[in-house]
Amino acid sequence: MRASTRNSLIHYTINSTRMKTNKSFTKRVKVTKNGKVVARKIGQNHFNARQTGRQRLRRKRTQLLNFTKRMSRRFLPGMGAKPLVETESK
Repeated sequence: MRASTRNSLIHYTINSTRMKTNKSFTKRVKVTKNGKVVARKIGQNHFNARQTGRQRLRRKRTQLLNFTKRMSRRFLPGMGAKPLVETESK
């Protein structure tokens, strides 16, 4: 095997194993400084007039997402997101 072919195969295998970040998911979440993943609560886009003020205020707050290692690898590789188990143990 020639050296140029061998180098291109090595380059291909290194780059093909990298996971891509799920961009649609990263637009909906924020990774904090300590690696916690925070997202907006559901159900606040429309039809809010029929809810009580307490319900509306509760939905304005952000929500801490519980991630497993597998989910953080799948959706947020390289973003610094840590599973909730690791962040609570500190």
